[in-house]
Amino acid sequence: MTTSRFARLLSSMLVLVAILLSLGCVTGCTQQAGQEEQSQDIWTGTWESKEWGTMELTQTGSSVTGTYTWDQGKIDGAVYGNALKGTWSEAPSYAPPADAGDFEFTLSSDGNSFTGKWRYGSSGDWEGDWTGERIR
Repeated sequence: MTTSRFARLLSSMLVLVAILLSLGCVTGCTQQAGQEEQSQDIWTGTWESKEWGTMELTQTGSSVTGTYTWDQGKIDGAVYGNALKGTWSEAPSYAPPADAGDFEFTLSSDGNSFTGKWRYGSSGDWEGDWTGERIR
């Protein structure tokens, strides 16, 4: 094979790889797209938390926002697989150290409950549990 023919072949292969990567996959594109669709809104719904009351969560892409009844609470987080990680905040100030901090939730395999933990601020020990059951 001549050098110029090899260069053209290599160039064509690189273009093909670039196209496939821009589509988001090299193999299994259909399966991957199907998996993303299934998990699109796994956190959207109404949840009952024995610790903090009724929660209304809305997932848009990998972002989740919501509210809960305890002290007019707010949730802002991101989805990582079956986990939701982010911040909570409550009245009156909605600010750390007393009225905001981190949370981490892990969704059950059936998608109908979660277990989690919370803390004040963004460092230090976790303060306690945060659980929920899907009611809608």
